Amino acid sequence: MKKLTGFITIAFAFILAFVLASCGNASAGVEVDKSVTATATSITFNLTFADNNGNLESKKAVPHIKLYGYSEEAEDHVGDYLSQDKTCSFTNNIYTSSTVTFTSLTKDTKYSFRFYVTFNEAEELLDTWVFATSNDNAKEIKTKDDFLGMVDDPDGDYTLMNNIDFEGDEISGMFTSESKAFTGTFDGQGYTISNFKFSTSNFGLFSYTNGATIKNLVVVGSDEKYLENMRDPEGNGIEIINGDYSTGRSSANIGILVGTATNTEFANITIDNVNISVKGNSSAVLNVGGVVGKAIDSCFTNVHATNVSLDFPYVRLNVCAGLFAGSISGEGKAVEDLTYTAKDTSAEGTITGTLFYTSSEGYAYVGGYAGDLGSSGLVSDSYVVADITLYRDTTTTNLNKFALTVGGFVGANLNGSMNVLKCAAIADVSVKAGNSQTTDTDATSSKLSTKIAYVAGFVGCVNKHINIIKDSCYVKKTNGINVYALEKETDDEGNEKIFYVASNVCANVYSATKLSNVLCANDDTFDTTVFSEKIAKLVNQYLA
Repeated sequence: MKKLTGFITIAFAFILAFVLASCGNASAGVEVDKSVTATATSITFNLTFADNNGNLESKKAVPHIKLYGYSEEAEDHVGDYLSQDKTCSFTNNIYTSSTVTFTSLTKDTKYSFRFYVTFNEAEELLDTWVFATSNDNAKEIKTKDDFLGMVDDPDGDYTLMNNIDFEGDEISGMFTSESKAFTGTFDGQGYTISNFKFSTSNFGLFSYTNGATIKNLVVVGSDEKYLENMRDPEGNGIEIINGDYSTGRSSANIGILVGTATNTEFANITIDNVNISVKGNSSAVLNVGGVVGKAIDSCFTNVHATNVSLDFPYVRLNVCAGLFAGSISGEGKAVEDLTYTAKDTSAEGTITGTLFYTSSEGYAYVGGYAGDLGSSGLVSDSYVVADITLYRDTTTTNLNKFALTVGGFVGANLNGSMNVLKCAAIADVSVKAGNSQTTDTDATSSKLSTKIAYVAGFVGCVNKHINIIKDSCYVKKTNGINVYALEKETDDEGNEKIFYVASNVCANVYSATKLSNVLCANDDTFDTTVFSEKIAKLVNQYLA
């Protein structure tokens, strides 16, 4: 797809020849050719004159152009006069050529121009022209420096013109706060950005976005087509992120594409073969996702993340984690008469973590698709294929300070309603009160948490507002849901407290929630024809 960038040049080679003498001023004897350059906010006329009688050179004749609005109804398409009259100014006072520019125009708008000559104190109209400003003033991105240079114009429109391999270089200082957010448009045109790393000043390829649009983009960590020589000695994909936020970081939203997305539209995006490894201090709040860390009032269409690895060596903080997004909240966008947050989206990969309790209150909301899904918009026709494995560090004892909620599709909804339609979670979830060397028997005699912990195949806990989950299912990938921990404990009054609930679909459901045709497809007959063809084929593959 050809993009118009910077400016558009419309050349007219000798298409206009005015002989001023023919207009009642026989002694003028002037001919003119023009070419026109249009940008999104300006139109420039480059004029070339032939002076047969020397009246321009002697300055007896003065050409000038007036700007008018465009009228569809008027025969000559001339609307209201817009108070710009540009007299032709000539280089070295010789009337041979002139450049006339009209500025402060509106993008993608037609204007009418009247070309006059004043001769012998009489103004004569010689012709009327109609031209439009360009509909795209996007800047071309061809190199690493071009991409990094976007920070100087966060409100700009950009078009990626080719693949960019960052060759392992770090990206830093790009849109690093809400006040410095990217607010423009980035069209990747199907090209790929690859092999970059973040410094601690960045939490995504675009750290913060607000009112932005990002579309038609591929982001890869390692792929034979683009990075066939960029694998480690064992043949594994190169890490895009290797973040350690263990020092002085109270909160961070971390995503491969965007850290914090506000009122942002995403469309036609693929993210592949990336790894996020995150540590945090005891007071930090993290939202971590394969596409975005935290999305607020944003919309995703045809966005897919594959081969994503999220690793939390120590979950000793408040964290929301998902292969697609850490947290999604706020309003959706109107699409096809429905308000969507996500449509035709997916995520595939692994989440691993070790719960490390401290004296501070903490929580972990972990979901294959999203840790926290509380958007009023509809999440539709989407799926996740996930392996989720969580351990509890056996050296920690402050179990009463930590809450855990895990779901194959969503951990919980913290910030609003959850509306899910025709979605599938294909997942194995393993939670163990111990490390990878702890036997299952030993783990079942150890506490996971003294707070209630919810673990389930589709959603761990639906606990706020009115929610609707319809025509969706959980399917075990291989081993299904497995929780190895002490099931019950006794409080000071001798009452038993269940501290985790394992279920095939939902571990805990708020009373106002409406579940309709939400099943564990391994145990119950589920009509996969409610899904899109792609999701139905995938679910049937794992049911076979």
